[in-house]
Amino acid sequence: MFITNGITRLQAQNIFPLSSVTTKIMWKSILFAGFVLLFEGCGLSDFPIDDRPEIKIDRRLIGKWTIEHSADRKTEHVHIIPKDEYSYRIFARDRWRKKEFDELAYLSQINNVRFLNISLLPGKSDSSAGYYFLRIVNIDSGGKKWAAAYYSDTSLSGLKSCSEVRNQITKNLDNPSNYIDTLYFYRKRKFVLF
Repeated sequence: MFITNGITRLQAQNIFPLSSVTTKIMWKSILFAGFVLLFEGCGLSDFPIDDRPEIKIDRRLIGKWTIEHSADRKTEHVHIIPKDEYSYRIFARDRWRKKEFDELAYLSQINNVRFLNISLLPGKSDSSAGYYFLRIVNIDSGGKKWAAAYYSDTSLSGLKSCSEVRNQITKNLDNPSNYIDTLYFYRKRKFVLF
């Protein structure tokens, strides 16, 4: 049996078609894997941009969101809730595998550009601990949608302090090759109840 673009020749000839249940499970698994790879992949740092939050939360980011990736148009759903006056809790759940992502985040600013420092917590997901960064590109005035670019720089993993991370990102702030995907957040619900 030969494989052609991820399906067997028999499936391609519709002799052995995929069932609709199998197809739904396959796509749900692919979507979840994309979320995990995006937030656990390149550019993970041992340190945030700032060692502690200094910018108050932007309340327009709070809510239940559908995220669309520019690279592949895949979608996920996340909840962003305030943890305190300066930080957020980001929560996502894979309903098919019952995995949860519970991450902490706060804002930093470099040359009038805001970033979300998002902390991967050990034991809360299948990832190692560390930080990744989303550059906030745009938030509409009504707070119904916003966009962020995922900052990726493999040299971040070797840095030894917050100031080194800040300097590295400042140096590459406008380098398009350091942004691997743009995420579009669309509001599903303004107030999140758990």
